[in-house]
Amino acid sequence: MTFGEGSLAQAIFDQARELNGALTSREMQAVWFHNEEAVGMIRLWENTIVEMDIPERCFWAHFDGNDAIVFYDHIHAFFEALYRNSPQDVQQVLDHAPMKLLIICTTGITSSLAAAHINELARQHGWNVEADWSTIEQARWKAALADVVLYAPQAAAAFQGLSQDEKRHCALIRPLDFATMNMPAIVRQAQLLMA
Repeated sequence: MTFGEGSLAQAIFDQARELNGALTSREMQAVWFHNEEAVGMIRLWENTIVEMDIPERCFWAHFDGNDAIVFYDHIHAFFEALYRNSPQDVQQVLDHAPMKLLIICTTGITSSLAAAHINELARQHGWNVEADWSTIEQARWKAALADVVLYAPQAAAAFQGLSQDEKRHCALIRPLDFATMNMPAIVRQAQLLMA
C-alpha cells in the first residue's frame, strides 16, 4: 500500500484512535489514553506532525509523522511510558528449556517484527523464551514445533478455523497489546497458555 503526502501519519493516527480505552476529539485531532496514574495524549497537526505527551511521566515527543520507523518507535515508547510496562513484570518460565513461541500473522511482516523484538528482550533480560514467526500458509507445520502459538488480531479468521484440540495452546493476541507492541504482555499471555 502506498500513502500520499500526509496520509501515513493520518492512517496510523486513525488506528490509535480506534484502540480500546481511547478518548478522542475529532475537532482537535487528538486521542487520549489513561490509567490510574497518568494521562497521555497523541495529537496530529496538519496531518503530518505528531505530538505525544505524558505530563506525569515527563514524556514528550514531536516529530514528522510520515517517517514510519520513527512513528512506530515513538508510539511504542509512548505506551511503554504510559503503562510502565517493565520486563521485570514478565514471569519467566522456570523450565530449563525455553518456551518456544510462534507468532502468526497474515503476511509475516508484523509477526516477524514482534518475534525479533521478543528475542532481543529475552537476550537483554533473561526471559526463558524463543520466539519465531509465520504466515498463515506456513502456520500448520511451524506450529508443530512450538509450545505456544499466538495469532495476531488480523489473523483472527485463521484462529477461529482451528479445531478445539488445535486451540489447546493457541490464542489471539489482545489487539491493544499487538498494536502497541507490548512484548511483556504478549509473553505473559503465552506463559499462561503453558500453565
